[in-house]
Amino acid sequence: MKKLFVTAILTLILLLGTSACQDQQAYELQSTQGQAQSEIKTETISTAIPEIKEIPAPSKGKANLTGILMKKGSGGQPDKPYVDVRLIVGTLIKDSEGNNVSARVSLMNSPKARTDSNGKFTFIDLDPDVYILVLEIPPMEMVKLNDPVTGKDMLIELEEGEIKDLGILSYADLPYWQP
Repeated sequence: MKKLFVTAILTLILLLGTSACQDQQAYELQSTQGQAQSEIKTETISTAIPEIKEIPAPSKGKANLTGILMKKGSGGQPDKPYVDVRLIVGTLIKDSEGNNVSARVSLMNSPKARTDSNGKFTFIDLDPDVYILVLEIPPMEMVKLNDPVTGKDMLIELEEGEIKDLGILSYADLPYWQP
């Protein structure tokens, strides 16, 4: 019972662990012959976000969305990728006349993606719709990302079977994130 409880806690910690850590130590308590004696074992676990190499075709009736999130270089410096940034897509809400009036975004239910070591992100199997891209700021905040060139709303329309590539989205600064 003790081992099951410790394993459940460790699993929860690993799932909720901070993205700033590249390696974590996992500890497992083992009971020996029913006695209260315990032995601690350690194992290094990598929590790095894997590099996105190839984007699969969307499932039937779905669409995929990809792009690269970069921090604009200053003073002649090259752009740098935003690494391990959490992104969410929200759907637009229209009024009775078809005008966009709001967006629906849920930290619990909206599709999510994370940037890899190159700043690349991919959302797989989204419903065809019009979306906005939102930056998640842990623990519970969100910021809508505008078009990095114009500064206006970035509305992303996805059609069935499409793999839409937003290209490089280069921002001078994003709240709370350091590349």
